[in-house]
Amino acid sequence: MTNNDHVLLVDDTEVIRKGLKEFLEPEGYVVTMAADGEEALAKFHEQYFSLIILDLVLPDVNGLDLLKKFKAEKPYVGVIIITGYADLLTYIEALHHGADDYLLKPFASNELLARMANCLEKKRHEKILRMHEEVLAVSSDLVALISPGRNILFINNSFGRVMQCEQGDIEGVSISDIFGKELYTRKIKKSLNDSFNGVKKQHQDPFPGPNGESRFYHFTYSPVIEPDGRVSAVVLSMRDLTDYNSVNRQLKESEERLHLALDISSDGVWDRNVVTGETFYGENWAKLLGYTLEEIKQKNIKFADLLHPDDRNKTLTLLEEHFQGKTERYMAEFRLRTKEGGWLWILSRGQVVERDEIGAPLRFMGTHTDISKQKEAELRLQEIAEHMEELAESRTAQLSLKSENLEQLNAALAVLLKKREQDRKELEEQMLANIKELVFPYLAELRKIITTEEPKVYLDTIENNLNNVMSPFLHRLSSHYQNLTPTEIRVASMIKDGKTSKEIAEIMNISPDTVNNHRKQIRKKSGISNKKVNLRTALLSITENREQSFSPADTTRSTPVH
Repeated sequence: MTNNDHVLLVDDTEVIRKGLKEFLEPEGYVVTMAADGEEALAKFHEQYFSLIILDLVLPDVNGLDLLKKFKAEKPYVGVIIITGYADLLTYIEALHHGADDYLLKPFASNELLARMANCLEKKRHEKILRMHEEVLAVSSDLVALISPGRNILFINNSFGRVMQCEQGDIEGVSISDIFGKELYTRKIKKSLNDSFNGVKKQHQDPFPGPNGESRFYHFTYSPVIEPDGRVSAVVLSMRDLTDYNSVNRQLKESEERLHLALDISSDGVWDRNVVTGETFYGENWAKLLGYTLEEIKQKNIKFADLLHPDDRNKTLTLLEEHFQGKTERYMAEFRLRTKEGGWLWILSRGQVVERDEIGAPLRFMGTHTDISKQKEAELRLQEIAEHMEELAESRTAQLSLKSENLEQLNAALAVLLKKREQDRKELEEQMLANIKELVFPYLAELRKIITTEEPKVYLDTIENNLNNVMSPFLHRLSSHYQNLTPTEIRVASMIKDGKTSKEIAEIMNISPDTVNNHRKQIRKKSGISNKKVNLRTALLSITENREQSFSPADTTRSTPVH
């Protein structure tokens, strides 16, 4: 099968997206997927789609808000709503905002295919209808093609006949010269400006023709938009309304009936004369209940005769509220008796399309849709919900018992953790005491007997390293030096202690150039190679906010930690 219809599939569940794509593409559909509202809008603007399959629950936007945006930008795009929530109000609201159909998850694949085919077929009929209307308007109305300079480029025969001119005579003439400065300044100028900005405009005004007879016209300005988005011209269409009020009324009734029948995917169409009670039923309306149109007429079967007794009061109340103008549209769910004696759940949607001068309804039109399967699904969901509630109560009792056991275990664990923390603190204190009593005194004695400078440097280094070991925040310093080599760590330590490159070279018995190379590597690994930062200042900042390191109180010299 090949149809080449492009479908935008919007669903936040990856499994559903991929599954539907794999199912639909062999059927000839070109499927583009989107996981959220932002991605859907982006792809919606990138290309044309014949149909959108839209999940109402998305992570970043409400599906109904996304539906409104789709319809606001492209009113004629088909939209089928899919959702896992059987919410009647949401269903009604989605249809109110322009959704063409509504499917409840889970649904059969063949059901989706059928709904898609019906929706696309409806949209094709609407397109053909619009094309016919445009062709009719061009052939019967006064039509002129206007350039960006506001000059006449082309006129049709009707325009030339009414204006008493030929194409060659009027081509290039300014539009203001044709209609006069008063009408041009008051209405036509602004309408043309808006149309050349891509906006279709309309207005109604009297216009005196060349013979002096004033007639009332409906002016329509339609921009001619090129593929690059540029408006190259505007088509001015003028419809003479003077002699056609009764014809227009009949045309409006026909258009409203056809639009309503095509606009709503349904299982039956009805048209009721409220004054006489006479009702027209479509063929599908009768077929849905198992009848033929002839049987409906012969047996004089009426809607009220088929309505379920339990649904009568609610349905008639909703109908009366709509007749009184309290609701914009009539919408009701009820059961109708079939020819075989069974009951079908029906969603009825309609609207008063004509009222008299005091607002009383004259004509009432609408459609029926079979929602029996949805009602069955709602019943199954209710049974599942009740079962889940029972399971939840049972599970709650089990969890309550386990919670008591966990509380006892938590109490025992808290005692163990507290004992472990005490042991750790005692071990740390013992280690600090040992270093203080067994190491630092000997360092102090060595400092007394050593007179040369180089051994004192080693003693300073040993003492500094011991202070670092004793510091509870040693990991901060270690993490900073973890990429340095042992030699670089030694150089960094002496730089931090204020030693010059020459002094470091003498102590380590290496050349000053080698020390400078180590300095460069330390700056690079510290991330300051291209910054005007003093290396010693950077190294000292590592321990600037650390707690003061432990220094032996009973020694003759205390060395700060760097």
